[in-house]
Amino acid sequence: MTRVVGLLKWEDFVKEIRRAQPRAVRAQAYHITRGTEPPLMEFFLDVAFADGDEILLARFPLGREIRFFLEDDPHRREQFHQRMRAAEEILRGALAALEVEVLPGVYAAAQDARVETSPAGLWRWEKDGESHRLVPDLTTAEASA
Repeated sequence: MTRVVGLLKWEDFVKEIRRAQPRAVRAQAYHITRGTEPPLMEFFLDVAFADGDEILLARFPLGREIRFFLEDDPHRREQFHQRMRAAEEILRGALAALEVEVLPGVYAAAQDARVETSPAGLWRWEKDGESHRLVPDLTTAEASA
């Protein structure tokens, strides 16, 4: 039976990669529509790998918006698509230093996991809309540690 292990800190996920030394991880940005009134769309990026009978998962929340606003405003919708692409690139760059290939996809067993990384994701959002990265680039020295 496969178990999903959610890791709340990026650093813990990196430690697990160093321990297990997977050749590849799966990373996928996606959205979920919650049935609240009005319906809410939540955006996530999952990065995970299988290690024996466990799937190790880090889930990054990328934001949320009322579905009507996204459907009605192409500019707002494009902002979320750009954020999703940027999140995937941040992870791809961070994991390249560990010589881990990043493949598309999510593990089906992880879809119902109720875990999100802490702090709240890949960015810290400032009042003026500026974003500051929370997931650092890994240097070659860190990758070999």
